[in-house]
Amino acid sequence: MIDKCRSVLIGEIIKAGRDGRLVTENFLLDLGQEVLLNAEDSMPDSRQLLKAELPQLAEEAGISYIKGRNGLHFYATEFITDNYAAMKVKIDDSDFLSLVADQVRNESRIYPRATLVSQFRGSPFYMDEETLKAVLESIETEPEFKDIDKVYASNDDMYLYSLDFLKKGHAQYLAEWESVGCIE
Repeated sequence: MIDKCRSVLIGEIIKAGRDGRLVTENFLLDLGQEVLLNAEDSMPDSRQLLKAELPQLAEEAGISYIKGRNGLHFYATEFITDNYAAMKVKIDDSDFLSLVADQVRNESRIYPRATLVSQFRGSPFYMDEETLKAVLESIETEPEFKDIDKVYASNDDMYLYSLDFLKKGHAQYLAEWESVGCIE
């Protein structure tokens, strides 16, 4: 891959990172082909060569990538954390069930806190009501999510938490404080 192509691709990843975005492998392949074509260095198999070189280019430039259902997603760790990148890939892949479960487990383990269900309707998730309802039903019925339970604050805000990291009483207290107590 010629130096100009490398610098354009790295620059695009960094620019996207500043905006909180990941860059897909296909986008980089299209951009790389365009740069090579304009530099008159294009070869018939340039897309395959670029695809093979992207992971190595990323590592050399200190860029991270994560595999999604539709290929690799690249991001600048200077601007985007690994956790946020994984979340964005799940959103792009419409893997909402895994997204919610991971978010709930992470918040229960790291902070510790229960997760307000309505947050999944806003940024950066933007789940519609129908999708969120289907996710909640799956969490209640599928065995792999048996550690996830729900509690309600006195204002009827629903929270999810992981039994692996929080006890029900603690989750209830945290939900009540978050939705009611700290507002008063």
